[in-house]
Amino acid sequence: MGATRTRRHPDAACAIETTALGLFAAHGFDSVTVDQIAAAVGVHPRTVARYFPSKDDIVLAYPRRIGAGIRAELERRPLDESPFDALCEAVTATVQHAALAGDVEALTWGRAALSRPEILLFVSTEQDEAIADVLAARLAPRLGASVARTLAGAVVGAMHAIWRQSLDDDGVAQDFPARLREGFRTLEGFVNIDARGGDRIAELQAEVESLRVERELFRRAAEAMLVSTPAT
Repeated sequence: MGATRTRRHPDAACAIETTALGLFAAHGFDSVTVDQIAAAVGVHPRTVARYFPSKDDIVLAYPRRIGAGIRAELERRPLDESPFDALCEAVTATVQHAALAGDVEALTWGRAALSRPEILLFVSTEQDEAIADVLAARLAPRLGASVARTLAGAVVGAMHAIWRQSLDDDGVAQDFPARLREGFRTLEGFVNIDARGGDRIAELQAEVESLRVERELFRRAAEAMLVSTPAT
C-alpha cells in the first residue's frame, strides 16, 4: 500500500511552523510571541499571520495533516479487514510518510502541544471524531450503523489512549505505530474481532434488543394486571 501524499505547505509556511513549534517546545506556548517567531524565521510578523492567523493554528496544522492522511488511508483499506488492522495500517503508513516527507518532527510537536493543553484536547476530539466517522462508514454495511459507530468509537478511543501514553512518555515520534500494534493485538485478543467477529457483535446486539423488547412487554403486562386487579 503506497503512502498517502499529504498537501505540502509553501516553504515559508513550513519554516514558520517548524520554527514556531521548536520555540513552543523549548519555552512554552504562552511565552513565545508572533514577533519572536517572525524574527527567528527572518520574516515580517504579517507573513506569519498570512499563513497562520493565530498561534493556535500553528499547533493545529500538523495533527490535521496527519489526521487527513489517516482518513485517506482508511478509505483505501480492504473492507473485510478488522477495524484494528485497518486503523493500525493507516496510522503506520501516514506516520512513515510524514517522516520521509520531511514533515515537522512529531516529538517536537508533542512537546509544543503539551504546553498548550487546550489545543491538545481540541485536536484530539476533532481528529478522533473524524477518524471514527470514516471507520464507522467502513463497518456499517456489515454491522449496522449503531454497532459500527460504537465499535469505531471504541477503537479510535483506544488509539487515542495509546497515542497519549506515548506522548507522555516522550516517544510518539519513534514508537507510536509499534505501541499501537501491540495495544491493538491485546484488545483484539479480548474482544475477538475479525472478519467473522463483527457478525457475532451484530448477533449479540440483536439478542440484547430482543431481551429489551421482552422486558418491555413483561412490564406492560404487569402494569395491565395491576390495573385490572382490584385492590384488597
